[in-house]
Amino acid sequence: MHPIVLSILVVTFCYSLYYFLFYKNTFWEHWLGADESKYTRVCLMRIAGFFIFLLPYLLTSDTTPAPPTQLNGLFLIVSISVCILLLVLMNFFAARSPQNLAMYPQIRLKHWKFSNVLISSITWILYLIGYEHLFRGYLFFTSLQHFDIVSAIGLNVALYMLVHIPKGYKETFGSIPMGIVLCLFAYYTGNVWFPIILHSTLALSNEWFSIYFLSRQAKQL
Repeated sequence: MHPIVLSILVVTFCYSLYYFLFYKNTFWEHWLGADESKYTRVCLMRIAGFFIFLLPYLLTSDTTPAPPTQLNGLFLIVSISVCILLLVLMNFFAARSPQNLAMYPQIRLKHWKFSNVLISSITWILYLIGYEHLFRGYLFFTSLQHFDIVSAIGLNVALYMLVHIPKGYKETFGSIPMGIVLCLFAYYTGNVWFPIILHSTLALSNEWFSIYFLSRQAKQL
């Protein structure tokens, strides 16, 4: 089987396994009982995603070399700093929208303690470590062995879009520029850690701002 076809099948299988086993409410209601806040369920889902998504990369990392680093240190620091700033600013304004607050934070606690925020943030980062190793590590680095960079990014973004469809059209189409940026950082740095930093910034800033705006709304009622 061609390595590209195999990588697409592996990514599809991993995400389908995660979605149907850990994303459906019925699975968690059977084992954990009713949980309106979804606190335990979401944290366990993220940890499960970390292990499921990370496994293909760990099994193939010796045979799938990453591209060599092509950015000098100063330019890299400036680039990622600008991206982080833009993501935080974007989420500051976007997180307050009713559509966003209807979906985020994924955990629906009425009263957030610092420990809740910390545990949620840690599990988010763990999930995204696995997620980025699957998409920007295993899939993207495998694609680069057989495709030019434009084709490799195109394939990666196409699958990245598909997994965002359940979250609505805004996130689905928003994943296009984000997916391109994440692939470019993986390509020019030769690793997935900078995409992990950017993706974590996106997810955590959205969650923190969403918690803030929801708590402010509750105080006004």
